[in-house]
Amino acid sequence: IWCLHTFSWNEINHTILSVGEPGRNSMINPFHGSGVKDFNVWYWLILAFSAFYNARAWQGASGFGPAAKSAHESRMAGLIATWRNGALAVTIAFLALCAFNVMHADKYAVLAGKVQAELNNISTPVYRSAAIVPIVLRKVLPVGLLGLLAAVLLTGSVTIDDSALHS
Repeated sequence: IWCLHTFSWNEINHTILSVGEPGRNSMINPFHGSGVKDFNVWYWLILAFSAFYNARAWQGASGFGPAAKSAHESRMAGLIATWRNGALAVTIAFLALCAFNVMHADKYAVLAGKVQAELNNISTPVYRSAAIVPIVLRKVLPVGLLGLLAAVLLTGSVTIDDSALHS
């Protein structure tokens, strides 16, 4: 909610649409994204294929699948997990869009310069690209929200390890 208050959706949308060459580097339309590295029609095809291929195939859930008391309970657990995963995906995507907005909008040029200065200290290109969102969040979020985010991430990693140990 704080990020929605700080970054308006219109501002993010304007930034996404203004970056790149129109009709070739679209960050929205996968058919006009041939000039965007790692985010073109192949991204969407691989995503669609993996959604079908990986359905009910995660090994971390193998201990929980047969543990339901009834078929209804199992089906409802799957439905709730789908909603939870959807909410998580939307949250992560929105945080990435906020970071993209900071790095590309003229309004945040000073902040983007500070982030870029930190990114320049990272020598490996893969690590540098993976550090963009965490560095932007560290610069943008207030201390309390940053600590809350850290606590949520730590809790999430513990529950994932718990699921893997259960299976």
